[in-house]
Amino acid sequence: MKNNSTFKVIFVIQPDTMRIRASVAEKLDVGREFRATLGLLSVAGMLRDMKDVEYKLVDCSASGNNYEKLCSEIEEFHPNLVALSALTFTLLDVLKSCQVAKAVAPEILTCVGGVHVNLYPKETLSFKEVDFIVHGEGEKAFKELILALKSGDTEQIKSIQGVGSKNEEEAFLNAPGEIVKEMDSLPFPAYELLDLNKYSHVLSKGGSSMSIQTSRGCPYLCTFCDIRKTKFRFKSPERVIEEIVELKKMGITDFFIVDDTISVHKERLKDICQLLIQNKIEISYKISARVDNIDSELLKLLKESGCNRISYGVESGSQEILDTLEKGVSLEQIQKTFRETKAAGLQAFAYMIIGTPNETKEGMKNSIEFAKNLKADYLSVSICTPYPKTALTDRMVEAGLVPLDYWQSFVENPTPEFRVKFWNKDFTDDELRNLQNTLLKNFYRRPTYLFAELMKVSSVSELVRKVKMGTALIR
Repeated sequence: MKNNSTFKVIFVIQPDTMRIRASVAEKLDVGREFRATLGLLSVAGMLRDMKDVEYKLVDCSASGNNYEKLCSEIEEFHPNLVALSALTFTLLDVLKSCQVAKAVAPEILTCVGGVHVNLYPKETLSFKEVDFIVHGEGEKAFKELILALKSGDTEQIKSIQGVGSKNEEEAFLNAPGEIVKEMDSLPFPAYELLDLNKYSHVLSKGGSSMSIQTSRGCPYLCTFCDIRKTKFRFKSPERVIEEIVELKKMGITDFFIVDDTISVHKERLKDICQLLIQNKIEISYKISARVDNIDSELLKLLKESGCNRISYGVESGSQEILDTLEKGVSLEQIQKTFRETKAAGLQAFAYMIIGTPNETKEGMKNSIEFAKNLKADYLSVSICTPYPKTALTDRMVEAGLVPLDYWQSFVENPTPEFRVKFWNKDFTDDELRNLQNTLLKNFYRRPTYLFAELMKVSSVSELVRKVKMGTALIR
């Protein structure tokens, strides 16, 4: 391609038709609605200052578009490159979207990044419908790929860190892209590509909501998590405020801070709260945090600055299970933090896991009673699942509980028939699913809980979303 011609990129969020069923309860997905895909938006933001590059985003999931509509969008724009982000759960739809692009015009190039590619770069690149992959943190690598494609320098592509490419004879898979150490160096995600009216959440306070990310990485040891022991990096408090202000100008007042554990750096979080308060920035927002790095002073600042809910990974009401999962917290710490959270006037969301190896049915029930006694406002119950490339999976393979090639066989030959298994020697998958649904009903069906939730509603739209989710949960 010549330098003086326009290079066109479509970022695609694929139709949601073949998603692999995960460990979270399906009932909780009914009223979930949609959040923006920040990974693609962050990569797209890198293209703003590039001359002769035209780009757009097509969010099939949020728009309810099928593959026929996606085909029309690609035909109309006729891009040089279609870029997608894959989770292992969405791999089938990502690959089909690549196939749709190739069907429109074989010369259209495809590039796939995301969590799945970070785990399985070689396998993803091997699919005939995938021309390039970006693995590691993709902002810099993707921009360099576009520059090389725009200039027609195919040899340069072979050496770009974080990029995988191929020709008819061989594949070229370079080392993953380096982590972004200074997050303030990244441009704002390309929020301007979104139809903001399409993004909301069942637990938002009303109106449009938007996800934002202020940090990356998590230094903790939870065995079920694929970002275990990763370097924690963050945007400065000033940069976070700047991004929030820009989104407020676009009409967003409700924010979901999607950081895995924003409270790792407590002083930075306090500074963010203080800047929101000092600048009188009126928003509502939620965070996720650990129970062992939240204190009463921080909770007070969070409440004053507009935080309305904190999600905590409680996981279990058994200290033995917590230790098995290497949570690094005690039941007493969990109880203390929930008391302080409620005392500060904040809602508390408890994430629980059932079905860990050797856990009994009685133990699972006790965990839900533990959540009730915590007076959690909301509860999510997942089933312990050995996900790809986690310490939990490695240990279950070593113990002979999980076949070595369980995930590998799927990522090499993905089919719609694949089903996630829980590999619990004491319970069948159906028994665990039934327990999951029963425990959720026991939590949400309580008359005192239902009344309390109705009293919290502050808008008609919030009421509609809560009724939608509540109806699904208690059926």
